[in-house]
Amino acid sequence: MSDAALICYGVVDAADVPKGRAGLRGALLRPVSSGSLALLTSALAADAFAGASQTQVEEAAQDFHAVINAWSAQRNILPMRFGTLFDGEAAALRYLARQGGALTAAFAGISGMQEWRVAVRHAGGEKPAPAKAQPGYLRALQAKRRQEKQEQDDVTRQLEALAGVLQDHGAVLCDCVLDAKGSGTLTTLWPRGQAGAFMHHMSTYADQSGAISFDVFGPEAPFTFAAQGLPAHAA
Repeated sequence: MSDAALICYGVVDAADVPKGRAGLRGALLRPVSSGSLALLTSALAADAFAGASQTQVEEAAQDFHAVINAWSAQRNILPMRFGTLFDGEAAALRYLARQGGALTAAFAGISGMQEWRVAVRHAGGEKPAPAKAQPGYLRALQAKRRQEKQEQDDVTRQLEALAGVLQDHGAVLCDCVLDAKGSGTLTTLWPRGQAGAFMHHMSTYADQSGAISFDVFGPEAPFTFAAQGLPAHAA
């Protein structure tokens, strides 16, 4: 991949791209257009995340989705997964040429929708590893691994079930990712102007979720839902 890479935020209407808006790391948003559609991109060095810590990557992902949320507040966008890179404009145009039919159909289906992300995690948080010097170290380590596996299975089930609930109420599922630490993220599109309904469905679902927490990111301020069911601003 060349040094002049483009990170892609999503597919937008080629005829409705305002100028002067900033993307990741302050780079100007740049549409790559073909026909009625455009890929919304900005310049990013191909090695931008080389050597980056997990915290730095997570912060970049949040900034990436903030660009999508700001766009979807007023215009339609079919979001891409964080980390979608093209090796320059020619590569982006080749992608549009290959996927143009599918993207056109998908874009037509998300008119009037906004992106909402739900991070699903076990409420207990990460457990410390047992000290090697403590009596019964191996048994304690095995117990910790069994607990982690159980919590990961719980999060997986919750992701799948929540996706089904939101889809039943009109959401469009964009992405569902389970990370190595056992937490996961669900990315959906939800009708613009119906934030209250989304929060209601999340609160109702969280009431039945047990020891699972849901961090919601979208057009409204971030919220966390847990078994109590009442939203509070996320830290």
